[in-house]
Amino acid sequence: MVQFNLDDERTWKGLLALGLLLNLIVCFTSDLGLDTHVKMAVDAEGGLAWGDLRPDVAGQSDPTDIGERTVLPIYAGSEASIKAFALLSFILLIGYVYCAVGERTAAILSISPALIFSVGRGYEEVYFALMFALAFALFTGLWSTHRRLLQNLLG
Repeated sequence: MVQFNLDDERTWKGLLALGLLLNLIVCFTSDLGLDTHVKMAVDAEGGLAWGDLRPDVAGQSDPTDIGERTVLPIYAGSEASIKAFALLSFILLIGYVYCAVGERTAAILSISPALIFSVGRGYEEVYFALMFALAFALFTGLWSTHRRLLQNLLG
């Protein structure tokens, strides 16, 4: 049985590299999720061509009842652009956590199954996590005093 030395910096760098590699691989091997496909199908008026997703009568879709939904502008792009934006957001999140909190936290976050799944499927969890991390830093003052002007402007 192999035992890892958790005090060794190489262990954490290896986990971080593994997490980044897994997220890169999932972008090439995973299909977009159902929610992402639905968001890509929303027209300019916020409706779907086949009607609302939750019809009043089970099993009967009404194309005239388009429903109402708002989606992020990124879903107007292609599959590659959605996955690239999700991967970029993930890398920004990991980079921010690495700089603000530390290597170990970034390594654990990089191998999170929920985030890996979200990046591959094009789901919004990665964007929410990045926005939460930035908001948390603004509200708790994690940033140094050199960035107080930015903190005052944004928060």
